[in-house]
Amino acid sequence: FKSPASVKGTRFLQIQREGRDDDQWIYLPALGRVRRIASSEGNSSFMGSDFTYDDMQIENDDSNSKHVLLREEKVGDYECYVLESSSAAEDASYSKLISWITKDHFIPVKVEFYNKKSGKLEKIMTVEGKIEQINGIYTVMTTRMKNIEDDHQTVLEIMRNKNGIPYIEFNKKVNPARFTQHYLQTGK
Repeated sequence: FKSPASVKGTRFLQIQREGRDDDQWIYLPALGRVRRIASSEGNSSFMGSDFTYDDMQIENDDSNSKHVLLREEKVGDYECYVLESSSAAEDASYSKLISWITKDHFIPVKVEFYNKKSGKLEKIMTVEGKIEQINGIYTVMTTRMKNIEDDHQTVLEIMRNKNGIPYIEFNKKVNPARFTQHYLQTGK
């Protein structure tokens, strides 16, 4: 994180693990150390936002998941499949998700998150603007997460330079040392 000053220098590392939860670590400059995010903290707020650590994970489908195609529907400019997903796993963050998945890109442009205990709608994630193709990869540029109960929202946006080029790159060689706890702490 580069700003605001209160979180400047914070770094987050997530490593996807097949068949189990992703590994997540965070470096907080105020503590001067790297801290592992325990799976029990998954539904804690990510950096004070309306996203949780679990929301940040790349979904790993497990044998406890159940998916049902509810209907087909248009959201904005996108023709979508509407899918209901639920999991019988005890550590599931939500009772169910209802996702609008684009037929063209297979990207969720809207997701409703239902509270695990009450079953009520808790949050709605929406993609704003166009899904852009960058280096051949369909990319969501702006995502909004709205917390219904708190009437609060967070917007994540991929910024652009002064020439309008997004600050994101794909298919670039990256030194594997960058994906370590040491790099997370030192930035080197």
